[in-house]
Amino acid sequence: MTAAELRARLATLCAEALTDALESLAANGLTPVPQPADGACYAPPRTQIWALPGAAHIGGAIAGKWLMRMALQDVFYDNDKVTDDMIAEYAQPLRKPGYMRVLAGLSRHFFSETHAAMQLKYMDLDTPLEVVWGQQDTWLPPEFGRQLADTVPNARLELVEEAGHSPHQEQPEVFNKRLAEFLKEGA
Repeated sequence: MTAAELRARLATLCAEALTDALESLAANGLTPVPQPADGACYAPPRTQIWALPGAAHIGGAIAGKWLMRMALQDVFYDNDKVTDDMIAEYAQPLRKPGYMRVLAGLSRHFFSETHAAMQLKYMDLDTPLEVVWGQQDTWLPPEFGRQLADTVPNARLELVEEAGHSPHQEQPEVFNKRLAEFLKEGA
């Protein structure tokens, strides 16, 4: 795949994901939040709110376990695997000063021109890569994993069934088995 083809494919994926996100917002009666030109064009609907002026400050003040429960249930395929202990662990950083501002910055800049330029360098990697992706990932659907595996030479995609954005947590036995097999192949 050429650099131009990769850029075109990423733009298509971005547009499709943005359309899905906007449709999700509209279906829930929400108005889409405008994103800067270099923003996360396919930020999940629940993360788009952090682009609002002052949202990071307000979010930091009210963030807690309820916010983290909502976020984890958004990324997990099986909400029964979202435990109180997991929520408490993930919620700890939310109380740190400036955390929500950093999170908002990541959302705006993750798919910037700098990130796009970095992605073009993936074609130059010569190290074997195991791409493990949740089959039911709604934040970054499996198509993104396929694109990564197709872009990186010596990469292979392993889709984990019944897993969302965190297959290592939802299906740890499957994930660990695949990781061990991959590491043995390289030994």
